[in-house]
Amino acid sequence: VATGRTVNLSSSGALVASQRQMSVGERIELFVDWLVRRNGTTPLQLVALGNVVRADAGVFALSLKRYEFRTTKKQPQSASDYEGHGVRRLGG
Repeated sequence: VATGRTVNLSSSGALVASQRQMSVGERIELFVDWLVRRNGTTPLQLVALGNVVRADAGVFALSLKRYEFRTTKKQPQSASDYEGHGVRRLGG
């Protein structure tokens, strides 16, 4: 699992800054710890599946195929502590 920073996020795609080089066409699972909590108390994580459609040095763009929010035990304390982004390459 690599780490990165979400630069831009929409329902159809994401732009992610990462030290890990990605290749166009790679299938990616993206994890984003959501700062807003469900019912004000339960931490959430956005889990998205997509394909890399653009890859440059230090940044890549994903076309999202599917996404969902999941509850999680991780709890970001504040926006300044917020670094909850992960990227995992999927085989195939």
